[in-house]
Amino acid sequence: MIEINLLPEELRQKQGFPIQLPKEFLRNSFVLILAVCALFFLGLQLLIVFNFSRLKLSESKWRVLQAQKKSVDEVKNGVSKYRALQNGILLVSAENSEITRKLYIISDFTPQGIWLEELFIGKSALRIKGSCILPSTGEAAQINKFFGLLKDNVQINKGLNKLEIGTIIKRKAGAIEVADFTISSKQ
Repeated sequence: MIEINLLPEELRQKQGFPIQLPKEFLRNSFVLILAVCALFFLGLQLLIVFNFSRLKLSESKWRVLQAQKKSVDEVKNGVSKYRALQNGILLVSAENSEITRKLYIISDFTPQGIWLEELFIGKSALRIKGSCILPSTGEAAQINKFFGLLKDNVQINKGLNKLEIGTIIKRKAGAIEVADFTISSKQ
């Protein structure tokens, strides 16, 4: 084979390894590189073990926190239920403040000797069932007095049709005479 090289001899690169290194230096360099690699992998293993132990510690702390979080969530849910109940009560009491006023008025107007057995108050209805111990003056006087007080009160009659008294039924309860009555609004 013919080789044509137009470069002068001094500029041509010589083949082969130009620097001759001693074999001891090469062996020591190789051992040093192996030692550095071994230390690197050993350090990497130590780092892995250290991070694994940190992970296990974090997982154990997380389990403890999960139990605490569960109890906190239960308390939080209980509080939210009570708040919802409280808001519902406030809403109902605000809507029913008129009904509450009517109950107070009925309580104030109830004379001695009359007791109420059934009481229904709605926004547009009223029904009272009660009984009266018959005094010597007659049951009609006490029942009519109670009915008159209710009929004349503006707050009781607000939103209701005309109040009416139903039939009065006399009965005996042992040795005492009792009259049962019903007061209701027309529907």
